[in-house]
Amino acid sequence: TGWTAQTTGFSPIPWRVSGPGQVGGTGMLPTEPQEGAFVAWNAFDGGGPMNFNLFQDVSIPADSVATLSWSHRIQWNFSIGRPALFPRTFDVLVRDPTSGAVLEVLLTFETGVQSTTPTGDTGWVQNSLDLSAHAGEDVRIEFVEYIPEVLTGFGQFEIDQVSLLAEEPSEPDPPVASELFIDIRPWVCPNPLNLRSRGLLTVAILGTSDLDVNGIYPETISIAGVSPKRLFYWDVATPVDPSDPESECKECKRTRRDGHKDIFLLFRTQELVSALRDQYGEDLEDIECLNLKLSASTFEGDNMSGEDSVKIIAKKKRQWGWWRRR
Repeated sequence: TGWTAQTTGFSPIPWRVSGPGQVGGTGMLPTEPQEGAFVAWNAFDGGGPMNFNLFQDVSIPADSVATLSWSHRIQWNFSIGRPALFPRTFDVLVRDPTSGAVLEVLLTFETGVQSTTPTGDTGWVQNSLDLSAHAGEDVRIEFVEYIPEVLTGFGQFEIDQVSLLAEEPSEPDPPVASELFIDIRPWVCPNPLNLRSRGLLTVAILGTSDLDVNGIYPETISIAGVSPKRLFYWDVATPVDPSDPESECKECKRTRRDGHKDIFLLFRTQELVSALRDQYGEDLEDIECLNLKLSASTFEGDNMSGEDSVKIIAKKKRQWGWWRRR
């Protein structure tokens, strides 16, 4: 349905649709539908040169991923009749439906000649080709067989499972975040975060034998959306695997330097506190221990992240006053 089938020249069996078991000439194996009960096919050994054409005009939606799929089988027998001096060919074309101009040759197959390939059978060949370059266009999909000579032996062509699938492109999955080892307040344990501090919070991204911190893009480093004010490159500490990664707060340990370069970061404490208040509101005052997540990307665009814990210090300072003894 929807196809135009043409036979140019004489053929004993022009285009037809039938079930299995049909034979188009000496040495040909019977037709064999690949999907459902029917197959489109033809056979020849007659007045050449001649063409078999099968085409349909389609509109490929704009911004779509379009895939043309089909299965075909080609058989030939040059041992009967005149010597075949030229190969028989099969082309799959994309044409302009108005002018007929060839926009793209998707596939070309040649049988060879009698001296090299006197008989042949491709068997069923499955094909899948990308037509996304023609998204937003009206095109003609055309299958063309060309028989260049007359009476050079039998041939049979079958085609089945033809489909053109156009889909909306899917968004690629973002890169999976790789683990970073970070250490908040290196050399200090536990890691205090005073909500009223006007100073700086130190954080280290720890390098390992598998991670060269020089590959981390500094402008992408942040905690709770806050970027560091300054950073330095030097060996600070050693990564520690958390004893219980599912716990509310990660284990705190003091470690020594390990010979791998780290990134030593300085964050303004009040900028972090402000960002945390936006997230937790007044509940921030009641949290005893909190995991802070640091995010970063490499220069290659790979996302990375790591966590460490802080102990929230929220109590107000004791108010001292002076009075004069009378």
